[in-house]
Amino acid sequence: MRMTGLPLLLALLILAGCSSQPFKNGYPAQANWVVLPIQSLEIAEYGTQTERILKVLLAQKGIAHIVIPPETDVQGSSILLSGAHRLTNAEAWAKQHNNQFGMTGSVDYAATDGSGRFRINLTLRLIDLSNDSELWIMSGESEGKPREEPIMVIRNLLSSMLSNLPLDMTKATQAKPTT
Repeated sequence: MRMTGLPLLLALLILAGCSSQPFKNGYPAQANWVVLPIQSLEIAEYGTQTERILKVLLAQKGIAHIVIPPETDVQGSSILLSGAHRLTNAEAWAKQHNNQFGMTGSVDYAATDGSGRFRINLTLRLIDLSNDSELWIMSGESEGKPREEPIMVIRNLLSSMLSNLPLDMTKATQAKPTT
């Protein structure tokens, strides 16, 4: 008899979580968005390329106000430490410029095999900058054709991942453009 109470309790917890979600219709496309640094322990250039492609794809998806923060000069003893400083500086800049959402992530794996196929594994995270909560996370992996440019493999993977990002395209949330 105890087993019947457990499914009911789980159902109530799930319903409670759903009813308190502030972005039931998706994340406001009219809000101010920022592409935060993408960490890459493999090759730093892949992180930078991912950031640029991400900005373009988010704009194509309908994000009205999207920026990349200015680069800051960070000297770190390791790639991980300097990446953390870049992210901290970018988040501070984004908050000062009234951005509501920050898209960040990581290049978890990137390599080209012996046959010339580029493989990459990415993770994207959407952050509510007002309270630093993680709203959405998506991981994906892709492999290109032999000798296909890495940038094309990255672009195709990002495009596929972003197709799962729920956006609210109504103009109910008006945003002021950032400078």
